[in-house]
Formats: sequence, structure tokens, C-alpha cells
Amino acid sequence: MEKLLLQNRIITAVVITCLLAVYTCVSAGQTGGLSGAYLRPGVGAAAIGMGGASSAAPQYFGAWWNPAYNAFAKGKTLSIGAGTRSLGRTDLFTEFDIKVPPRLGMGFLVLYRGDPFLDNLYNDDYDNPQKLDNASYTTITGKISLNYFINRKLGAGLNIGINHQRLPTSIDDKGKWIYSSTTGIGSIDLALSYKRSERLTFGLVIRDMFSLMTWELEDESYSPTINDRPLPSFTLASHFSDSLFHKPLIWNTDLKGYMFDGEWNKLERPEAYLSTGFELQNWKTFYIRLGLGDILLNGDIFRDTDSYFSEFFCKITGGFSLDLANLRKGMVLNYGFATDKTWAGLDHELDVTFRF
Repeated sequence: MEKLLLQNRIITAVVITCLLAVYTCVSAGQTGGLSGAYLRPGVGAAAIGMGGASSAAPQYFGAWWNPAYNAFAKGKTLSIGAGTRSLGRTDLFTEFDIKVPPRLGMGFLVLYRGDPFLDNLYNDDYDNPQKLDNASYTTITGKISLNYFINRKLGAGLNIGINHQRLPTSIDDKGKWIYSSTTGIGSIDLALSYKRSERLTFGLVIRDMFSLMTWELEDESYSPTINDRPLPSFTLASHFSDSLFHKPLIWNTDLKGYMFDGEWNKLERPEAYLSTGFELQNWKTFYIRLGLGDILLNGDIFRDTDSYFSEFFCKITGGFSLDLANLRKGMVLNYGFATDKTWAGLDHELDVTFRF
């Protein structure tokens, strides 16, 4: 009976949170075209396979999802992975987490995102277009993570971020690309992780606060300066473990909201995204994952239903984990895929974790 009451309370809390987000967010999705879009997709095959929901209790890559949860971890973890996204984009990422007894932990994450092969480019001469050399777009994101074990139920975490971008911004008189780059140090993530019970964990994560990248755009004639401020985000998350057909089951849910711009002015069109996914441990060494990601929530659900569902889209995700302890103790292979939100292709991620 207590188990049923707990499940009902969880479902009720999720529904109420979603409804509050719907009433708070008042227009169609707009953040995709605003600053810092490259920071929004998730990292790690396990999280991708579960809809991109992993902010309450990440299995690994905690520095990205929730540095506070690493406070409950034991030992050391090394994670290495790569991914391909639609339209030729590429991900490479790694993270190393360690404990500093008795209560402190640290993590170090590096993420490359970009397109090293921008081809089939032409100049803007419509009468006689000339093909240009191939170009590339590069971003490198680093996070230095600290976490603190407050007690057996509560952990706190902090990230200090480093963001770097490099992209072609103009062409010289010989038709060669001129690149501009920027590096910002001091972006802050704050996080809490609360273990309500052995089966239920909640997370709160505020990402990309005070992030600033100042561009000095390179050109032959002038070099304008532009301040680029990625949007901060607020995420409420839950992690629930139970059983299905007498097999372990995990249910993750993330609700991420964008309410302010990089200078903490209220967005004209705030919005929220719901992601949720399941992991079924039907076999001892093989886990299956399924999920839905980036479900847009806004007031059009009630105010303009036809318009909302005409623009409605989400990601369909899946994946698996394979325990490779027979090769090396603590080694796990993870694969995840997600449909592109515009149905332009599939995103794939593959990674390996080592615990020791």
C-alpha cells in the first residue's frame, strides 16, 4: 500500500510541475536560435537513450548532468565517448571523477562539438559563384566540478566552466577563410541532489550562469566586438527505481526551463522542455533504454491547441548498456540514439566507462 501511495505522489508531482511550466511558458519554442545552442544537447549514451533525462542521478558524466550527485559516488570513474549528429556534426567527450575523503569529490570534463568538414561552400556572387575551400566549426567545453557530501540524503555541487568557439567569419581577397575565436572562463553551474529514499532521488541544476564569450570578429577592414552570453537554464529532475515483471526498472524525468537571457533579463518568450526515459534491466549484463526528449511545453497547449500541435515535435530515443566485466572489472559499454527534432537524421553516441 505504501509503495502504491509513493508512486501516486510521484506521478502527481510530475503532472503538477508540468502544468506549472505550461502556464509559465507563453509561446512557441524560440531558444534554439539564441546564444549557446551548442551547450543544450546532452552528453553520454546512457542519458541520450533515456530521452536526455539524467539530471537527478546520472550514471556517469555527472559534471555535465548534476555535479552534486557525484557526492554519493565511491571510487574513481573514467568515461570516454564519441558521437555523430545529423548534418555532419561530431562529439568527442571524456570525464574523470575522483573522491577526496571524507566528503569532497572532484570531476574534470572536456567536450568537443563541431563540424570539421564544412564543404560545398560558395561565395555570394550570384552571377558567377565560386567554390570556396572547406571550413570547420569548433567548440570546446570544459567543466571543473566540485561536490560535497552533506549527509546521506543530500549532496551539493559546483561547476566552473570554460567555453571556447572558433568559426569562419569572413573571406579575404584571395578567397581564403578568416577565422574568429573566443574563450570564456567562469561560467557557473550549481546543483543539489536529494535522496528521498533508496528508490527516489530529486535533482535541481542551474546551468551556464554568468557565461560570457567576447568575440573580436576578424575581417580585413574592421574587427567588431560582440558579447555572446549563453542562456542559463533551470532543471528539476527525478530518478525513480522500481521493478517491472520482477526485473529492475529505472524511470528518469527532467524538466528544463529557460526564463532569462544571459544578462538576467526575463525572456519575452520563456519555455520549458520535458524529457523522460526508462531503463529495463531485463538481463544481468544487458540493459535496454527508451525515451522521449525535448517535449516543448508552453501556453499554446491551452490557448492555441491547433497551433501547438502543428509545431509539436520531440525526440524518440533508445539504446543499451553492456556490462564488460568479463573483459575488465568495472567496464561498461553504452550506446544511445535519438531522432533529430526536425527529422533530418539520427544522432548516435557510443561510450565506455571504467570504475575502479
